[in-house]
Amino acid sequence: MSSGDAVTVERTRIGERFATIRTLIRSCAVIAGLYVSKDIIVALSGHETILALKLAFLGDWRSIIAYIAAISGLGWGFTERKLRHSTVNRIQGRMTELEIRVDPNRTSSGLTPEGKTNPSDKRR
Repeated sequence: MSSGDAVTVERTRIGERFATIRTLIRSCAVIAGLYVSKDIIVALSGHETILALKLAFLGDWRSIIAYIAAISGLGWGFTERKLRHSTVNRIQGRMTELEIRVDPNRTSSGLTPEGKTNPSDKRR
């Protein structure tokens, strides 16, 4: 195995470790949120509250879960998109350098540094 392969393997291992840690943190946050929610529900049980009226307008528990899932999915999607654009922006210079080294006559795709579509390509 060459030193370049060893570096690639080590980078992959580090990346996988960070992905695992990130998943563990997210899982712990969800569990903590559920635990706190349980305590809130226990504290409010048997009391007439504004929360009970608001929940009555939302419908049954399946609807509430669907709303929470939809909002969570949107938040997750926007966050992942922002992270992807920032990563592309961070590595864009190195990619351009390597592409020019391989083919100096290569033309640009016209993407922005964040990897977004060239604004002049959008339909009017």
